[in-house]
Amino acid sequence: MKKFLRNFLYFLVPLLLLMVICLLLPSTPRASKSLLFAEIKKDSLLQHVDSPRIIFVGGSNLSFGLNSEMIEDSLKLHPINTGVHFSLGLKYMLENTIQYIKKGDLVVLIPEYAHFNRDYDAGSEELFRSVVEVNPSKLKLLDTRQLMHLIPYMPKYAFSKLMTSEYYHVEESDIYSVNSFNRYGDVYTHWNLKRRFFLTEKNATGYINPEVADGIKKFAAGVHERNATLLVSYPCLQDISFHHIEPLIREVEKLYQRDKFTILGTPERYMMPDSLIFNTPYHLLKTGVDHRTSLLIDDLKNYHYWLN
Repeated sequence: MKKFLRNFLYFLVPLLLLMVICLLLPSTPRASKSLLFAEIKKDSLLQHVDSPRIIFVGGSNLSFGLNSEMIEDSLKLHPINTGVHFSLGLKYMLENTIQYIKKGDLVVLIPEYAHFNRDYDAGSEELFRSVVEVNPSKLKLLDTRQLMHLIPYMPKYAFSKLMTSEYYHVEESDIYSVNSFNRYGDVYTHWNLKRRFFLTEKNATGYINPEVADGIKKFAAGVHERNATLLVSYPCLQDISFHHIEPLIREVEKLYQRDKFTILGTPERYMMPDSLIFNTPYHLLKTGVDHRTSLLIDDLKNYHYWLN
């Protein structure tokens, strides 16, 4: 047994040392082109864009579903689209955004429905890369549970830096790239592209994780403390997928009403015809982007007549 343990340590220690070295290496050419690096630009917008500001918080239903220039022209507000990727998790999105909220900001929270029934402190490869590779200073935003949930993603990330495919013949994605975003934070490189194959949402129950509800209430309190205004709304979603997860959607609607949030529109209003969908149930073609944005502008005007 002692010999076995000694041999195991001889194997394990060099492996762990190699992993640590890999973690400290700079981003590979492939990784550096990832859309996750768009967070650097979006944080800069949150820091430097002048008031009056309207800040959209959520996942890729926003990055692939807003035409912020239309909002700026119609409402005379400076839009900041913070959406990057669903898998960063709602908790991280809220914790990252709240630190930048300024007096007078209008904050519009539009999470994907799937954020409500997943673990609030869930880990993911995207979150791991964001806080280790994109901006390590963001590690301070994670609590102990989140950090523990990121550990399983460490080996894959570390040893990916030893793969030749990360360095040679790297092709930048046409839509999932750091360069796919415009000056507002919208993905625009798909606006002239045709629809792509995707799977619809799977059936979902009406379960909502209470930690998610508590997290949103905490975020709302933080926005209020900064003398800013919080509105909530519903994500754009393919009509077919909408019906698959309708029990969950109804519970989200009840949650917003129960907690007395100011709500823009209804779930049905942002249910999108299948003909407007691009490559996931939450991503829109350009015609869909403009349609969804028009609906949102009208709802903002209805709830805030002073914006007219």
